[in-house]
Amino acid sequence: LKLQFLYLIGVVMVFKKMFRCVSGAFADKPGINHGGKIILPHSCFTELAKLEITYPMMFRVVNPANGKFTHCGVLEFTAAEGSAVAPYWMLDLLGLEEGGIMNVVNTSLPRGSYIKIQPQKAFVDLSNPRAVLESRMNGYSCLTKGDTINIHYNDRDYPINIIEVKVGERDVEAISIVETNINTDFARPSDMPPSPERAPAPAPSLTSGLSFGNTLLDRNDSDAKKPEPEQAPPAAAGSSFMAFSGSGRTLRPDGKTSATSAASSTGTSAYATDSLGRPLRPRPQAETEQKSSFTAFGGAGRSLK
Repeated sequence: LKLQFLYLIGVVMVFKKMFRCVSGAFADKPGINHGGKIILPHSCFTELAKLEITYPMMFRVVNPANGKFTHCGVLEFTAAEGSAVAPYWMLDLLGLEEGGIMNVVNTSLPRGSYIKIQPQKAFVDLSNPRAVLESRMNGYSCLTKGDTINIHYNDRDYPINIIEVKVGERDVEAISIVETNINTDFARPSDMPPSPERAPAPAPSLTSGLSFGNTLLDRNDSDAKKPEPEQAPPAAAGSSFMAFSGSGRTLRPDGKTSATSAASSTGTSAYATDSLGRPLRPRPQAETEQKSSFTAFGGAGRSLK
């Protein structure tokens, strides 16, 4: 089954051919599964060289049985005549099995400027997923909206869903990613569990008021209800203690103090008290009289003449 159609549309020659598809594992080309390019027979290179096509070569691959399609580049021209080697993920995407028929048509795609992808959680958990994506995308020449491509890293395959592709602000079906700068956005992984929703804070009641510290503001009253000051507990009945009832001492020669008269006027004990309310014993009368008879500088002097 080898059909070839070369026809002229305006001034552009179109290459269209049907091949039996073979995966890289059967063709002893396992590395082809790590990119988005196919291997064609050498005769195709000769025919494509005669056409006025744009480089790098890109193709639209279609499954004629179900109409599914994607876009790809070409890796080399070493396949057996009548067959094309394609990545396994591409055959799975098109719904093809080993030996199935697919159409290959050359095409020209605009350079893209934006893509939005949806990886799995395992890919996002890598130490630097953007660097891994940038290095592995060298195996792809173009991207098609709705495809699920394969990124191989550290002996593991990571499927990546292509959500959006754009040229400027315009949504397109497919883009070229060769020699161009593309802005990349990551969508939330489909296998990532949803984040727990935070319960909203309860709304304050219109009747209970709002509490700010120790002050309660009632919405029905414009003035704040201030807490009443605490009152000192009443003194116990029969207590003889009175604050600031102590007496002072004087240095006057007569030894009189004003505390005695103050104490007698208040009806308290004649004994003075200290700051703790303990009574201070007065000095004996004889000692007081002896001190009162003392006269400063009353001694007699002596002469040495």
